[in-house]
Amino acid sequence: MNTLDDLYSGEWHVFSGNELGALLGWWMIHTYQVIHPDVDLSKTYMLASTVSSKILASMAKKEGFNFEVCNFNMYMNSKKLYEIF
Repeated sequence: MNTLDDLYSGEWHVFSGNELGALLGWWMIHTYQVIHPDVDLSKTYMLASTVSSKILASMAKKEGFNFEVCNFNMYMNSKKLYEIF
């Protein structure tokens, strides 16, 4: 999947997978906070695979939610979620 952005210069920028992951992660936290304005983010988790960018980890530190690194496959991610909760 590719997403493009028309820069002010008139050139196009193709977002990388890491950039898309950061944008989607930001959107998820932002939307969650809008819907639940009084939520305690210290009880909120985001998971990412070991090959993903650590941008979400930086966001977690700043915003106060938890960030966990998991393996590639969905089984292991599901297992990690089970361990957290």
